[in-house]
Amino acid sequence: MHAVFLYHAIRAGMDMGIVNAGQLISYEDIPADLRERVEDVLPARRPRDTSSRTRGADREMVGKGMQEMGSSREETPI
Repeated sequence: MHAVFLYHAIRAGMDMGIVNAGQLISYEDIPADLRERVEDVLPARRPRDTSSRTRGADREMVGKGMQEMGSSREETPI
């Protein structure tokens, strides 16, 4: 969501912001279907469809985040 927001904000004139460049994905690297869902939600192109689209995007991102965590995270007892 951040990469899509920044892409459009920069095109609209944003010239300064604070980001974590190490965690920022390029707009072009976002899968087309996920990018389409995010672009529907951010500017509310389809306001009535916002909740279903955010659920779809959440599932996509949570799945990817869990995969990344599982491959690099150490198990530590609590």
